[in-house]
Amino acid sequence: MQTAVRGSLAALPVQILGFYSPKHHSIFTHHDTNTHAHVLSESAGVSGHVDHVDLVGGARLWLPAPGGAPEGGPANAL
Repeated sequence: MQTAVRGSLAALPVQILGFYSPKHHSIFTHHDTNTHAHVLSESAGVSGHVDHVDLVGGARLWLPAPGGAPEGGPANAL
């Protein structure tokens, strides 16, 4: 698996793990943003930092439920 590859992934299935926090600049987000995300594409054999995302129709975005996911329950899908 290659990591930190520069370029674009188009029309490939990927998983993205992201973080949001307005209180953690330069800790687990960059100094000027509230978010930080990484992508994993097993089919392309690469992973790396995400700078931009375009979602296609049918894509699912999973977010935590307000106040956190219920105990034993999943996040909310949009």
